[in-house]
Amino acid sequence: MGKSNKNETPEVVKTSGVDTLKETVQEVIKSPIELANEELKAENEKLKAENKKLQVALKEYKETAELLQADLDELSVIPQAQDLLSGVNPLGSIEEYEGQIVYVTSNGDRYMMTSEVPERFNFHGKNKTKVEWSQDIEAMAALVKSRSNFVELIK
Repeated sequence: MGKSNKNETPEVVKTSGVDTLKETVQEVIKSPIELANEELKAENEKLKAENKKLQVALKEYKETAELLQADLDELSVIPQAQDLLSGVNPLGSIEEYEGQIVYVTSNGDRYMMTSEVPERFNFHGKNKTKVEWSQDIEAMAALVKSRSNFVELIK
């Protein structure tokens, strides 16, 4: 029994070696055209998958753009939104004038903090510095509207 096992093992090895050799030869003798076609087919499949992903993303972007346009159309009928959409802030703007922070109203009047304003003060339940208040458009608009002694019209 010991001898028969030894004899069978080399035959199995030979057969598997021959099969491997046959497969290798078949790969080697494939024509360059066949190899190129296989590579092109694989690349084509990758591109098809990528194209499918891009089509889905494009569809989502188009849907989002349509929703945003509908929202924009709804907002454009509101007068205040028209100012915002046009880039004009109805509250005014903050600018610098002669080294000072200046609040400019929507009609062009210029206001700045007076020299008597303390470094920190309370307004509308908040405590901020003079500089923080002067850089806040909403706060400056409220100070001007309330005719606060903390702001003065620049002539």
